[in-house]
Amino acid sequence: MYNPEVSHYPWLMINFASIAYDAPDQITNVIKNKTNNVWNVRWGPVALYSGLGVIYSLMYAAVERVTGSYAVIIRGTTMDSLEAWCDEDFRIKQQLPYNAFDPQAPGDALIARGTHDGLKDLLSMQDQKRGGISLLDFLLNVRPPKVYVAGHSLGGTLTGPMALLLQSRLQAVQPSTVVQPYSYAGLTPGNQAFASYFDARFNTAGAWRFHNTLDIAPYLWNNKQAVFDIYNPWGVGIPSAILDGLNYLTEGAPPYAQLNGNGYPLPGKWETLDIFTWEREAAHQHASTTYIKLVGDNAMPDPQPEGSWARQMWNANLQDEDC
Repeated sequence: MYNPEVSHYPWLMINFASIAYDAPDQITNVIKNKTNNVWNVRWGPVALYSGLGVIYSLMYAAVERVTGSYAVIIRGTTMDSLEAWCDEDFRIKQQLPYNAFDPQAPGDALIARGTHDGLKDLLSMQDQKRGGISLLDFLLNVRPPKVYVAGHSLGGTLTGPMALLLQSRLQAVQPSTVVQPYSYAGLTPGNQAFASYFDARFNTAGAWRFHNTLDIAPYLWNNKQAVFDIYNPWGVGIPSAILDGLNYLTEGAPPYAQLNGNGYPLPGKWETLDIFTWEREAAHQHASTTYIKLVGDNAMPDPQPEGSWARQMWNANLQDEDC
């Protein structure tokens, strides 16, 4: 069970990550309205589309108007995004050097080919509404005092590599810049050397990796057996087709490691669904709305006054399935 010391930010960031699944043309207004104009989108949203017109990658950046801090939010994988599943989530048999993005990284710090390509996609994005500027160049121009990086699912996987890159580049021009990652339901992005590099750059006080203990995704790709056994206490075994698929995906794959050790586990709550299957339970436990509820249930009380926008947003959105 996690025990954050930073008021409402863990809950706020999972809400922002969940809002990333909204239609791109709605995100700006949703952020503004949900936060009573305390946060405003300043870059993006920028989306990349498959040949079938399905979004496979999306990112936006919002500013906290009072502090000047920014939140960089990376969208996760949706069920209809075959390109994201095949090219980013499941492309794990090849690992590539992370120092292609961050020259400070050791040569043996490797990330999955899918993670590599996903990060490359994010860095290629240009906000045409703001003169075609990339996120990195935008932040280098703004030089914010603090940058949060957050995402759910694939977005959670990419949060660590993106946060490392932003920390390296932004602190090169402004050493006082603080970068803080908030990862939710993320898969393992790379090998042990990459995880060690990340942990050394972001100690446990500066990096937050949340995972539902009943969500299979955070056990991919470093603990396949945990996926096989996850629902055994309820007498539900993994279907043979999924078992065979996971064995195929991981056959010959190099070893992986999670960032930030065991992270901050959120005690999962078993749900007896009306139409139950192993797959439906797994999808429910992985959903961003489930993470919103778990983070809200386990968070320390927000120290801000009851009438603050954060408390109002907290109370409203715990029951708001749209985010």
